[in-house]
Amino acid sequence: MAHGIGDGELRGVAVDDVVEGVTADVRGRFQGSPRSTLATREYMRTLEKAPEALQRLLAPFMEQLTRKTLGNAVELMSEDERSELERLLGLMIEPPRRFTAYTF
Repeated sequence: MAHGIGDGELRGVAVDDVVEGVTADVRGRFQGSPRSTLATREYMRTLEKAPEALQRLLAPFMEQLTRKTLGNAVELMSEDERSELERLLGLMIEPPRRFTAYTF
């Protein structure tokens, strides 16, 4: 016997079960999992600490220079140090945005 929407079932699956599953899925997406919440907090901490990390990165180079400019400090840096400088500057320059793990 074929089931129709009017009798509370859709193709043998109870409508209440479908609604309950969809509701749980949607609620989970809006609330976020504990893992994504942790990642969001870690991302925000990284943003907050970026200025201090930048100061710590630049301090040894600035001590060596008589003319203390960012360009002169960059000339003394290794490639890895320059990459870290770019990452920190990117965190400070880009406007903060909510961490979204699975956004395409």
